[in-house]
Amino acid sequence: MALLTPRWRDWQRPPGLGVEASVFNLVGELSNIPLSILRSDTRLLHDLGIGGDDAMELFLAYSREFHVDLNSFPFNNYFPDESAMGFLWFIERLAAVVGCGGRIRVFARYTPITIADLVVMAEAGNREAAR
Repeated sequence: MALLTPRWRDWQRPPGLGVEASVFNLVGELSNIPLSILRSDTRLLHDLGIGGDDAMELFLAYSREFHVDLNSFPFNNYFPDESAMGFLWFIERLAAVVGCGGRIRVFARYTPITIADLVVMAEAGNREAAR
């Protein structure tokens, strides 16, 4: 899938931006998605298709820059692994072509995580704050 570029290792929180603006910047810059279409309720997997290694890389940069401990974060509850992403992407495209669904149905078994969730966790510096 490789939505994200190798820039995730180099991404740094922009100086002078607040937490919310910085989280939006992270998601937009690393996924090449225009900030103008991102909203607080945008779901990373369900709306943007960020999953697998891309989600892992985004969360590595997020954890590093916002000091959020994700050691016990149940990643597989929120995102499929990389091997499943290709298959799920194919099923999603097929469903869209025949007009019987899309991301919401294909990714239904995964708990949505939104940009707002990331902001709350970053502000608290602890993923438990988003529960």
